[in-house]
Amino acid sequence: MKRSAAEPQKMDLSRMDFETGGSRTRKLTCSFNIQLERGRLVTLTQSSTAKNLLEVLQQDDAAMSLMKQHMYEISLNSSFNLTITNITPAAEEVVAEEAAEAETEEIEEDAVAEEVSA
Repeated sequence: MKRSAAEPQKMDLSRMDFETGGSRTRKLTCSFNIQLERGRLVTLTQSSTAKNLLEVLQQDDAAMSLMKQHMYEISLNSSFNLTITNITPAAEEVVAEEAAEAETEEIEEDAVAEEVSA
């Protein structure tokens, strides 16, 4: 997760890691998408693998610390490529958004004050 700060972190996983005993004649498919915002789950694809990964990450103190500070998208595609992307907006974008929200609130307050005085 630390490496995803600069660019998406990609890992190729083995299909064998996801197979359980039994017949291996059927092609195994597994894909999911998880979005986390400041440690909170935003999106979780209905996948037991995704739920298991999330549980493991939540048990790790370092991972939880990172997840509480940033926004992440974690996905696994059908080729078993795991990608962790830090989707936290840049600090400049956050400041601009907060300024726009403050300006909107100020305009709304002025409008309410004008209605009250009229």
